[in-house]
Amino acid sequence: MAVIPGQGLPDGKPTDDTNYASDVKALQLVTEDTPKNAARGSLVPWQQGRENFLTNIIGGIGQAIIGGITGIVDGISSIFQPVTRAGEEIRDGQLDLIERQDTLDKLMNRGGAYPSYSEWADARTWYRVPFDSQLGPARQTVVGGGRIKLLDKGHWDVYAQIITANAAGLLTRYVDWEVRAYVPVTGGGRRLHAKQNGRINGNPSAQGTIVTDFGFDVEGAEIEVWVYVHNYYGRNVAWGPANCRLTCKQVSSDRIAGDGSEDSGIPEVNS
Repeated sequence: MAVIPGQGLPDGKPTDDTNYASDVKALQLVTEDTPKNAARGSLVPWQQGRENFLTNIIGGIGQAIIGGITGIVDGISSIFQPVTRAGEEIRDGQLDLIERQDTLDKLMNRGGAYPSYSEWADARTWYRVPFDSQLGPARQTVVGGGRIKLLDKGHWDVYAQIITANAAGLLTRYVDWEVRAYVPVTGGGRRLHAKQNGRINGNPSAQGTIVTDFGFDVEGAEIEVWVYVHNYYGRNVAWGPANCRLTCKQVSSDRIAGDGSEDSGIPEVNS
């Protein structure tokens, strides 16, 4: 737009008005580069905001990946809350039968246990599930130290169940777990006699069950449950009789051939 001195502006305002004179002076300073500079200046804060936005997003993803690599499974604050409530609301009636051996067959030796709490453990570390509380009547068995001790030799059926907690993270959780049978050795100590393997895959809460049997030619064998969690640390296994159980029942007082200690293996499969 051209401005001619002595003539009015398009809206009829005289140019001798102070405000309009300053406006005219400002307009006369406008060059070809003025719009470009203005546009460039308006892009600077937008660009900075965009960079800050991307930085925040990428930083957040990075934190999420870091958290997902190791994983967090916290049973106290939130993840185990439903399990806790269920454990508090439902009491297993077998707890009232701990001393009632009269409910067992006179030839039946058995023992049952459940964990009274959930063990905190690091990822990629074997740890024992604390089956420390007796469940139901027992004969020729003792519950203590996170295991069931068998006071008679022979052949025993073993039933184990665990339930995993929900895992919050980006990586897939794999839970390897085992029912292990240890036998005492002369001079003290013990050795691993046999085991049965299991695996639970996935991040949602899931159930794993192992049904197996072991034979022993000595008294004092100990039955335990061990867990190894890939990618996630914390309290991965629930507790209480409604979620986790370990039960041993004697089938025969004589050791039967094939006691579970034989060699085992998993072959490689080529695609």
